[in-house]
Amino acid sequence: MSIAIRKDQPSAQASEWVKSSMREVTRLHGVSGLLSSLKSDIDKRHSEDRMRCWRLLLPIARAVVWEEYVRYGETLDVYTNLDDREDEVSSPFEPVISAQLLSGLGAYAEWHTDPMRNEFSCWDREVRG
Repeated sequence: MSIAIRKDQPSAQASEWVKSSMREVTRLHGVSGLLSSLKSDIDKRHSEDRMRCWRLLLPIARAVVWEEYVRYGETLDVYTNLDDREDEVSSPFEPVISAQLLSGLGAYAEWHTDPMRNEFSCWDREVRG
């Protein structure tokens, strides 16, 4: 599934559309499916645009993961391998989203574009790709 933005969409509308599309991909194919879809779309862009795209889209993906996995009364910390990084990232970039439950058993999940690389510890949610 492509998460492309039309040039005629206002930025607020485009942002909500992207978030809605990411939520749908996450529900259907899991977080790895979302990362893989984004990577496929971004890899088609000119190499100079790729990191700019990741810096725009990965925070939205992080927010979607938080919304999909947090439960009432919990503190769930979701972060990416681009958070707090202003420096240049080595190429090719491989996105990672991680989630840490800050209460209870301290469950942890880490998603990659390749589901075989995913890591889960005490993660009691439905694990999707």
